[in-house]
Amino acid sequence: MSDPSDIPKYIHANCKVCGTRVTPKAKNAGRRLKCPDCETPIQLPTIEQYLEIRRDQALSETRQPEPVEPYGMREKVERAEATVSVFRELAQVKREEAPPPPQYTFFSNVFEFPWKTTDALLRWALLAVGFSVSGLFLVVNLTLVETYGFAALVGVIFFVLFQIVITIWTAACAASVLMSILHDTAAGLDRVEGWPDGGWRDWMSDLMLVGYLFFVSGFVSLGPARLLQPVIGFQSPIVLAVHAALFPITLLAGFDAESIWLPWSRTIFRSLRIIPLDWLLFYALTLAVVGVGDGFLLACMIGSPWLFGFMLGPVLASQIFIGARLLGRLAWRIGETALIDDEDDDD
Repeated sequence: MSDPSDIPKYIHANCKVCGTRVTPKAKNAGRRLKCPDCETPIQLPTIEQYLEIRRDQALSETRQPEPVEPYGMREKVERAEATVSVFRELAQVKREEAPPPPQYTFFSNVFEFPWKTTDALLRWALLAVGFSVSGLFLVVNLTLVETYGFAALVGVIFFVLFQIVITIWTAACAASVLMSILHDTAAGLDRVEGWPDGGWRDWMSDLMLVGYLFFVSGFVSLGPARLLQPVIGFQSPIVLAVHAALFPITLLAGFDAESIWLPWSRTIFRSLRIIPLDWLLFYALTLAVVGVGDGFLLACMIGSPWLFGFMLGPVLASQIFIGARLLGRLAWRIGETALIDDEDDDD
């Protein structure tokens, strides 16, 4: 048992990908948290492990160690190599610490992924329930307006507010789940280990990040849409199509870029030329997942609005899990390609 007087107020650990040092409070010892720079999951040592590491450092150093300050009170730690791609680093971590991924990159443990393990199933169920509740409240609101008209306005406002709260909460959780699946799958892990357990504040941060990148890709898609409008004649479908194609690229570029505000990554855009078949297969499989899910929801809507509201949750949750898994596998392939290019340059 450690002497209570020896237990520090803060502990520290380093990110294995970007080297950033995090210093959470000691009460978080033994837990996982995301790197504040690259969002890679970091396993914190227990109090006993931390004290043992600190004793070993004290024996090996002749000078007094510097006091550790909380992450928010210190200056930003510069990365050792600011030009190194996150995907190269993740691929290297995968080679050194994780088992090789499944044989078929875009098929093995992808379409059954949301229901294969207990931890994935629980989070899939959480999203399914949240989106289903939101969908059922939507049906309630539409039914009240259609049946009672303006007389149901007060009740509709109440239900709409409740629906907005549930939808935002579920969307925030979904964004955090998506980022966790993307990060761990890009690192070559077959099972996600860094699930979002930080609470709704961390979820909202991921939602704002994904929302910002979604807005950026939508804004950029207006340019190609205007160029194609004279040829096709309809701008809105073109915007939606270009936006759907650009969003995965923007999301990966934002993940790999030095600054999230400028989602530009030479590695990502270069991969469009180096591994075009992987990108085409990703788009084809993602389109199939979205098409099957949306077609099923359309059939439910024709049959019964209540069935549509109930099935909205399971379908959306499945699309998010499988889509994030496919994008993570594509990110892993990009990292592998970047790592091979680095080895060729060294030779």
